[in-house]
Amino acid sequence: MDLLLTDDEVTMLTDYEKPKAQCRQLMKMGITFEVGRTGKPKVLRDAVKEKLGGSSFRKRKEPAVNVAALSGM
Repeated sequence: MDLLLTDDEVTMLTDYEKPKAQCRQLMKMGITFEVGRTGKPKVLRDAVKEKLGGSSFRKRKEPAVNVAALSGM
């Protein structure tokens, strides 16, 4: 999965096609973004997931010490 939303996904998210309008809407929505050199907003997929209530990262299982393996040494 890509790190950034595609142009089509940004359009679908904001309901705007023009980059300036997309940026305004993203600010209103409280979604962080950066403006690229073409003037289009660059939106991290995780920023959208976090804002809309999804998990922005997978929880990792904490490593555990295998005591049984150590006692057999």
